[in-house]
Formats: sequence, C-alpha cells, structure tokens
Amino acid sequence: MNGGRHIAILIGASEFPEEPSLSALRCPRRDVEGLAAALTAQETGLFANPQTFINEPYHKVLPAINRVLKEARRQDQILIYYSGHGKQDSAGRLHLATADTEVDALETTSIAVDSLYRLIDNHACRQVALILDCCFGGAAGKDFLKGSVDDQLQQVGRGIYVLTASTATQTAREKDGDEYSLLTKHILHGIAHGEADQDDDGLVSIDDLYEYVRARVPREAPQHPMKWALGIQGEKFVIARAVKLYSLEQLRVFREMIKGLEDKLPDNVYDQAIHVIKAGQPKQDKQFLSLLEAFNENRVTQGQFISRWLALGLPLSVQQQRELVAREQHELEEKRKRELEEKREADRKAQEQRELEEKRKLELEEKREADRKAQEQRELEEKRKLELEKKRKLELEEKREADRKAQEQRELEEKREADRKAREQRELEEKRKLEEKRKRELEEKRKRELEEKRKADRKAQEQRELEEKRKLELEEKREADRKAQEQRELEEEKIRRKIEEDNRWARAQAKSNHQPYFEEKLRKIEQPAEEQRKREFEEQKRREQQRRDGIKSIAFALLGLLVSVLSIIYYIFWGR
Repeated sequence: MNGGRHIAILIGASEFPEEPSLSALRCPRRDVEGLAAALTAQETGLFANPQTFINEPYHKVLPAINRVLKEARRQDQILIYYSGHGKQDSAGRLHLATADTEVDALETTSIAVDSLYRLIDNHACRQVALILDCCFGGAAGKDFLKGSVDDQLQQVGRGIYVLTASTATQTAREKDGDEYSLLTKHILHGIAHGEADQDDDGLVSIDDLYEYVRARVPREAPQHPMKWALGIQGEKFVIARAVKLYSLEQLRVFREMIKGLEDKLPDNVYDQAIHVIKAGQPKQDKQFLSLLEAFNENRVTQGQFISRWLALGLPLSVQQQRELVAREQHELEEKRKRELEEKREADRKAQEQRELEEKRKLELEEKREADRKAQEQRELEEKRKLELEKKRKLELEEKREADRKAQEQRELEEKREADRKAREQRELEEKRKLEEKRKRELEEKRKRELEEKRKADRKAQEQRELEEKRKLELEEKREADRKAQEQRELEEEKIRRKIEEDNRWARAQAKSNHQPYFEEKLRKIEQPAEEQRKREFEEQKRREQQRRDGIKSIAFALLGLLVSVLSIIYYIFWGR
C-alpha cells in the first residue's frame, strides 16, 4: 500500500418523502452501517471514521464530497459508496436519488454522477473508487467515459474505479429475507471471510472485489455487476485486508518468544511454531498466527497455548504442501473452467435477458402507444368537457360581470347623488360661515374704527389741551415778561431820574472851582447808564426773537397734528 490515508464517504437513501413515485427501500441504512463496520473492523479494516449520510438531502452530501476531495492528498485513496434508487434522465445520464429528490426535477434535486466526475477531476487525489448499489448503475459509464471504453482503459492519468451492481438497463435487487442489498451482501461476505482476496495477497482490492461479486451476484438474480478502471497506474486500490497482516518485526518477536520457551514447549509444537513463523503465510496460517499473538500479549497461558495449538492440528509437511499446491492448482483450473462456463452461461442469459428486455421494451412501447392514444382520447374528452365547462363558466362570468357593472353603476349614481348633496350642504355651510365671517369682520372693523376714532379724538383732545396749556404758559410768560418789563422800566425811570438829578447837581458843581473833577465824575456816571440802555435794548430784541420762535414752534406743532388727523381720517375711510 502507498502509505496514504483511506477515506470513505458512505451514502444511503431509503426514504423519499418528497416523491411518492420512489418507493421506500429496506436495505440502504443497513448497507451503510454494515460497510462502515467492515471498513473499520480491527482485523480487516483500513478506514478510520467513514463519513455516513443516511436519508440526507443532496445539498448536504455534495458539499461534503467536495470538501473531502479538496482536502485529500495525492497519495490518498477515497471510496464513495451509494445504496439507494438510481434514476436516468432523458439523456440517459445516471442520477442518485436522495431524501429530497423529485423525479420531475431530477437534475436539480439529486446527485448527478457526472457532477461527481467533475469534482474528482478538479482535485489532486489520484485514486478514487465509486461503488454504486442501485438500479441502472451501468449508466454511470456514460458520465466517466469520454471516448471509447478501450481508450479510457488505456489512458494514463487520474485513477478512477467504478463498480456498479447492474448494467445500464438492469435493476438492483433487495431479496426477501436478506439483511443487505444483493451486491453489498456479497461485498461484506467477501471481506469478512477473506474470500474476496482473489490473488491471495492478503488484501481485497477493487479488482478482487469485482471478480468475486461478478461470479456470485448473477447466481441469485438477473443482474450483472460492471466495473470501469480509468487511467489506472501504480498501486491498486485496496478496500480491506483479507486477513490480519503481520510485519517482519512482529514475526521476529514471535520467533524470539518461542525460542525463549524451547525447553518448556513440546518439540513438535516448538518446531511447528518456528515453521509457521518462517513461512509467514497469514491467510493459510491465520489461526496459528492469531494464537501466537494472543500468547505474546498474555491473553492465554502457556498450557492453553499448547492445548489450542494441538487442537488446531499440525501444519502440513513439505510433501503434503506440494500435493496441496498441486491440488489447489487443479482446483484453480477447474474453477477457471467453471467460471468460463458460468461467464458464457451468464452472457447467454444476459443475451436472453437483453432480448427479453427488448421484447419487454417493445411491448412496453406498444402499451405506451395504446396508453398514449387512450390518454389522447381521454384528454380530448376532458378537453371537450373542459371547453364546455369553460363556456358555462364564461357565460356565468359574463352574467356576473354584467350584474357587477350594473351594481357598480347604481353605486356610482348613488355615490354621485350623495356627493352632490354633500357638496351642496358644504357650499351652504361655507356660505353661512362666510356670511358670519363677513359680519364678524364688519363688526370688528366698526369696533376698530370707533376705537381709532376715540384714540384720534383723545389724541386731538390731548393736543388741544397741550396747546391750551402752552398758550396759558405763553400768556403767563408774556404777563411775567410784561411785569418784568414794567419793573425794569420803573427801575430805569428811577435810575434815569437819579441820574438826571446827579447830572443837574454835577453841572451845578461844575460851575464852581472844581469843574474838571465833576466833569470827570459826570462822564463816569453817564457812561454806565448808556451801557445799561444798550444791554436792555439787546435783551428786548432777544426776547422778541424767542417769542417769534415760540409762535413758529406752535404753528409747526399744530400743522403736524393736522396732518396726523387727516392721515387717520384717510386711513379710516379710504385705507381699505
């Protein structure tokens, strides 16, 4: 073996709830469980933890196969096994049914074998075996063979084995009373009993398995297993060990153990044990080697070892072995002749089966033709009935449509009348509201005008009162000015009189000796009086100017008040 990993994907489909036309199967679940046990058995198994899918939908199975192929190394060996219904599409391509398969959508709800081929071709693993225990399994060859069969068998490249339970036209059987499907039953028996090891190398390969089931399956049912080996090179694809193999190191340990017990074992047992160890024939001496292993692992005592060894019988002598080999050779020749005869008989039966199949197909075609014509007649009757029913339904629909339209027309008229009345009512209500609004606006306008008039009258009254107040103040000021003027005039008159008296007195004195002195004093007296008169004249002019300015201010204020009143009157009567 090449040292790579052995990886198995085991698929069983026995229940098809989505498709009533696919009958439930009894054996696929047991097929998967039995094969998983055989592949992992301690003595014969080469696989660890096979992935099993029982009644799973296709969209779970295909991704798992893809992941396994993607992660596989070049030297790994991958086994893909399927037990269930095989269905062919219109092009004759094989599809493997799963729990969610629908026959009317076969291509999209099942596992197409050509999709498996594409997945295998996309990845690095160089050895893949496909075992199909299903009806029409031989149709898988169409998906794997791109040229002729001979061309495919000769090509070098990716190694793919395909082993099927039947040809492309045969069904795979579940026999009453059997625990497993027919092909799987013989596969499990051949592995468990070592009978499938056709070349006696202690290993069960795909080639061994095919030769074994090809000779036995047709004896129980009219189905012939098929095998394709595409692009095979290098080591063969091994499924299991026929018997337990012992390494050279294990045999050396056995020999040293026996030599260490030379004085304790009977001579014949010692000699025979050494002979068995040297021969190293695990298939021929299976029981003796198993006993040696149990003794080495202290699972049996020395006495038990000796008694069981003697109970198994002594190994054959050299002459007996030669006679046995000759007899086996003769039996092998006889076996080959029988197999040749069986093959010829199987070919003849297959030919008869094919002829029978052709006859059945012809009868089936005739029956289908008759059924088709009867179906066409029934369809014609159904069509007529359907047309009559359709006509009645159409008339009924037309009547209903007319009634519906009349009802809609009545409802439309009623709706229009209701809308008209509602519209009139709304218009009347809106008109009433508008009138009320206008009355309210007019009342508010009158109130505003009255208020504004009152405000204008109040302002005019205030303005008149202000003017009266100003006039009163002005009159009082004038009166005060007049009284002050009279007081000043009185004072001036007093001063003037005093000055005149002083002048007279001064002039009288001037005539005396001191004339110069009094003239000077007279000038000093007359000069302030003159200045006083000038100041009074200027003061009088200033007051006259202030009076005129006050009159102008009052005139301007009255003019502004008049403009304000006119503006209010204009706003009241013409502003809106």
